Amino acid sequence: MGEGSIVTLVLPYLLALVMAGMGMTLRPEDFFRVWENREKMVVILIAQLVFLPVCGLLLLLCLKDQPALALGLVLLSACPGGTTSNLFSHLARANVALSISLTSVAGIITVLTIPLWVNIALWLLADSGSGWSLPFVDTLQSLVIYTLLPVLVGMQIKWHWPRFALAAEKPFSQFALLFMVLLTVGLILSQGAEFIVFVKQVGAYVLLLNTAAIAIGAAVAYAYRFDRADTATAIIEVGIQNSAMAIVIATSLIKSEAVAVPAAVYSLTMYLFGFVVVLLHKHKIKGGAGQLPCSID
Repeated sequence: MGEGSIVTLVLPYLLALVMAGMGMTLRPEDFFRVWENREKMVVILIAQLVFLPVCGLLLLLCLKDQPALALGLVLLSACPGGTTSNLFSHLARANVALSISLTSVAGIITVLTIPLWVNIALWLLADSGSGWSLPFVDTLQSLVIYTLLPVLVGMQIKWHWPRFALAAEKPFSQFALLFMVLLTVGLILSQGAEFIVFVKQVGAYVLLLNTAAIAIGAAVAYAYRFDRADTATAIIEVGIQNSAMAIVIATSLIKSEAVAVPAAVYSLTMYLFGFVVVLLHKHKIKGGAGQLPCSID
């Protein structure tokens, strides 16, 4: 997946297709529901889009001798989960409506926050001599074209052709999973034996970032006394990152496969963390059935 290769050039369009599929799962009322859950939405979004990237920057300071991996950690921390977090919320019998609303709003806000946090990281790594850059305006334009607009197109498809959108939901979900798997496998193969070296260097930091994300989600839920369903949603939404988006930005915009390595390593651990949260939440439901509501689609 070298710079200028056909695969790298095609990746943004494949990401756009995935985002259009996500858009076909959204409805205008998902955005209107934001007002009903405004307090929960705000605190979870702050946890996702502020607290977690700050953790990424702290990890960057510990890994400045490996600038590509350090930058990759910050990029990963700035890419909140999309449909994957919605899937885990459904499996955990959490508040899926809240999860979808968070996905909708975060997808819009990250068009601004991703280039912001990455450029802060690049400023901190200015003495590394890497020569990387992520021009704010160009990145903003690319994220709008490849993420925001496809979501809006997907929503229009659902509005005008709801039967098609419903029939396409499962194939698009499968494609999104396949896309992430192929991205990860392709990156591993392109790096070869060097990937193992990178895993040894950054693996512990990726696990720390994932653990911090889950802890932040749980702390927010505890501080605001969320019920069990909303607690699970907060943990999943903050704890699941969009590794596919991070890989695409690293390879297509920053033009560095090494920067994409933390996201690839995270892809190998993300589902393990997600299913642990699902199992723990389901166990709590069985242990106290009927005490707290669980909202599912």
